[in-house]
Amino acid sequence: MTWLGFGRHIRQTRRDAYIENDRLINARNLAGVKLITTGSKAEGLTSFYESDTDKLFVKGDSMCLEDGLPGDLLPRPTTLFTLNTGSCYHGHCGLLLKRRGTACCHTLRDALYDDDNGRSFLISDLYVNVLNSATLAPDEVRHSRAGPSLPSSFGAYRLD
Repeated sequence: MTWLGFGRHIRQTRRDAYIENDRLINARNLAGVKLITTGSKAEGLTSFYESDTDKLFVKGDSMCLEDGLPGDLLPRPTTLFTLNTGSCYHGHCGLLLKRRGTACCHTLRDALYDDDNGRSFLISDLYVNVLNSATLAPDEVRHSRAGPSLPSSFGAYRLD
């Protein structure tokens, strides 16, 4: 496998490189969003231009807690959600708004849906559509949506 570029040492070197790249990007603090490389890149299975790069963007102004856990000790600017698994398919859950933080951004606010019982849920389809309507970065090309991700490219670099 080493001859093919998939040996243990080579995969670990790739993983370390992607972790360091994320650390450097996160050090610039992209509006409170933490970036984490996932998928084949995080596993060290592919080189930089070999396939798309899967990224997870973690917002610092919101948090999801399991039902029953108190969120009283978290800072007031944090928007809190609880997992609602009661009315969902196996492996899925709803995110029920527990507390709207003082720093609740328009992206979250525009993706909330109020049900007939006065509860607010975060709707992933609305959230992705709000993100997709954001202004393009220079040289960015957006591609057709693929599930919950927003595929785009910058020249030969593909991002999911």
